[in-house]
Amino acid sequence: MTHPNFSIVTDPARTLIRVTMRGFWDAAAIEAYDVEIRKAAQQMSAAGCRPGDLVALVDTRELSTQSQDLLAVYKEQFGGADRQPRRLATIVSSALLKRQVERLAMPNQRLFQDEQAAMRWLFE
Repeated sequence: MTHPNFSIVTDPARTLIRVTMRGFWDAAAIEAYDVEIRKAAQQMSAAGCRPGDLVALVDTRELSTQSQDLLAVYKEQFGGADRQPRRLATIVSSALLKRQVERLAMPNQRLFQDEQAAMRWLFE
């Protein structure tokens, strides 16, 4: 699925959901993301992937820094344990975005600057 602010690719064989985030988000982008990430999780489940086995790679290298209000909405909507993969690797490219992602404090998340290192960690 591709949207101006994100793309989501599922890989059931590897129990992997890969997300690329772009630009500056607003409430409509969060709503669209919620709908599409739920669809992706349902696709993975239909392919035989159990929720507790899912891993996610989130690439934020094209993402702009976000407003504090938007970050609060994002954390409230996606921060619950029922919305988390087993492991969440987030690729960041700027110090400011890294600090924003760290403030979200998502469970089972680790931050990376290198995609290969992130993928190794996901599948350890």
